[in-house]
Amino acid sequence: MRRPSKEELDILRWVTTAALAVVYMFTGFWPALVVGVIVLWLPGLIKVGASFRDGLRGPR
Repeated sequence: MRRPSKEELDILRWVTTAALAVVYMFTGFWPALVVGVIVLWLPGLIKVGASFRDGLRGPR
C-alpha cells in the first residue's frame, strides 16, 4: 500500500474539516467532538489492526 501524497492529505484534511463543520452546524459541539476524535484516531486504529494481523501471520 502506497503512502498518500501531500496533495491527497490536504484534500482529506479539507473534507474532514468540512464534514465536522456540517456536523457542528446541525447537531452541536459534543457530537462534532466525538466525530472529530473518531476521525483523528481512525488511521492509528487501522495501523494497529494491520500490525496485529501481520503479527498473527508470523514473520516474513
